[in-house]
Amino acid sequence: MVCACAALALANSRWAATSDHVLATTIAIDGGGHVLSLSVHQWISDALTAVFFLLVGLEIKREALVGELASPRQAALPIIAAVGGMLVPALIYFVASGGGVEVRGWAIPPLLHDSLADHGHRRRRRSSRRSMSNPPPQILELLEWLAFLA
Repeated sequence: MVCACAALALANSRWAATSDHVLATTIAIDGGGHVLSLSVHQWISDALTAVFFLLVGLEIKREALVGELASPRQAALPIIAAVGGMLVPALIYFVASGGGVEVRGWAIPPLLHDSLADHGHRRRRRSSRRSMSNPPPQILELLEWLAFLA
């Protein structure tokens, strides 16, 4: 959350041009005759996002196999909440965009919601003791369960 606020502040400051220049800088990895050359922006958008969702998927799988979502009864509410957590932001965006070319961005609000929800979930897990009497954060668990199924 702090990083998202810092990025917004930076993008609207007098250092925005410097930030854009840094994001346009190319970083290349050369190995075995193959070169992977991406800008810093592409590394963040593609590589780190893929790693983030890989880790989310692995956590969901663990929860579904041996964790708090192992039984269908415990997983039902999180699944319903995850579907709502994906559909509601997408529908709000769709309605607010007015049906023009902007509709193509419908997937961004659910992904941002998932990222911020996962961050909050991790903070709650660190700050509270895990026990059977502590119910899982329902909306986040549903998002994670749906990512596991996809």
